[in-house]
Amino acid sequence: MFYLKKFANLLSKIECIFCGAALFVTTAINTIEIISRTLFSKSFSWVQELSVILSCWIIFIGAAYIYKNKQLLNVDFLYVKAAGRVKMIWDFFIQLSIIFVLIVLIVFGYKFQALQAVSTTYVLHLPNNIYSVPLIVSACSMLIGAVIKIYDIAFYSGKEGTK
Repeated sequence: MFYLKKFANLLSKIECIFCGAALFVTTAINTIEIISRTLFSKSFSWVQELSVILSCWIIFIGAAYIYKNKQLLNVDFLYVKAAGRVKMIWDFFIQLSIIFVLIVLIVFGYKFQALQAVSTTYVLHLPNNIYSVPLIVSACSMLIGAVIKIYDIAFYSGKEGTK
């Protein structure tokens, strides 16, 4: 499990850097597009397509990063009132249901991207599955995080300070 946690931490760093770089590129190309349109009356047709592709990747990869780093917003007024063992059981079943949903996303996401792979985007002529592959990548990354959370619940629950 030590190596899986190390891998998950490395993956989180890569996701963070990727999302930051992709957001920078998206901002830069849109700024250039606005300046070009305003000053030179010249528009680039590829900017919108690339912005949408990068946005898909930023959203899905960013969601995986946020999930693994426990930065999600929670409505937890019932959870806070629960006792120790009830919280542990609650956490366990929540993580199990998350794992189930992620496996479904991976399976059906793979099938969906295979359907999209046969056609290409209009301007850049990239395979259309470039829009759906980040769903699979994100779900796999979240699955690693969920497995680690299940492990932590099973072996470290109630032993605060040892995580």
